Amino acid sequence: MVLAPKDAALPQHKVGIAQADLYLALDIVGAAHRPTRPVRPDRTAAVLNSDLFPTGEQVRDVHTQVDEAGMRAAIGAHCKEVVDVPARSIAEKFFGDYLLTNIVALGAAHQAGLLPISAASLERAIKLNGVAVTANTQRSDTADCGCTIRARSAPS
Repeated sequence: MVLAPKDAALPQHKVGIAQADLYLALDIVGAAHRPTRPVRPDRTAAVLNSDLFPTGEQVRDVHTQVDEAGMRAAIGAHCKEVVDVPARSIAEKFFGDYLLTNIVALGAAHQAGLLPISAASLERAIKLNGVAVTANTQRSDTADCGCTIRARSAPS
């Protein structure tokens, strides 16, 4: 995600290499696969859903191991700040539905000050989307149920 002033023209529809201000790592396996493309250690903050979604290989073979610590380290090594939020656990525990995982993570980004828009603007965007409006606005408001901010110094 690239954050820009209200009337700024963005040159493209994709985030360029090392141009992300916020890296929403909603699936740790996918996010760790190529974490260096959009991020830059002196620019990018990450919100990491710390709950692992089973991979296809884990479903096929229950003995498959995933290096979660290594994946977290790979993401953290390329970001100036990481917010760990157990988004799936929060969604399931408080709302009984893991499908709301991403909106919980988005709410955590907002509450950590990494998404510089008002709560009213976030709610308006959810309403404009028109999908599960009541559920999604509740979830974005309650994402502070367990996130941890891990800041790291940018390399010299």
